[in-house]
Amino acid sequence: MTPTVPRVWTLLGSFRYRFASEIELHDCIAEVLTNARVDFEREYPLGPRDRLDFYLPATRVALEIKVAGSVDTARRQVERYLEHPDIDGAVLAASKAWARGQLPRQLAAKPFAIAFLPRPL
Repeated sequence: MTPTVPRVWTLLGSFRYRFASEIELHDCIAEVLTNARVDFEREYPLGPRDRLDFYLPATRVALEIKVAGSVDTARRQVERYLEHPDIDGAVLAASKAWARGQLPRQLAAKPFAIAFLPRPL
């Protein structure tokens, strides 16, 4: 699978996630990506103050995971990542209700999406 922003958004949103911490959610997402045969690197250093939760090198997509915090804080963080010349797109994946909202399909003039990560019913 080529991990473009829309494909990653669709892939992540098609599962329910059982987790008690952000680390456990990272493990769940790593399993989803692995099963979909998406190459990724975890905790990818982007610069002295930025570390991506996941980096998808085939398409240079950043994947940021959030289980707490505000949409504004998360969006600013992802926007900072998108300003980096090595990043061509980003997906912000969150279990928070704000992830259900509609945000721009571009951020910093690059492809961007928010994926809602639902928990089991």
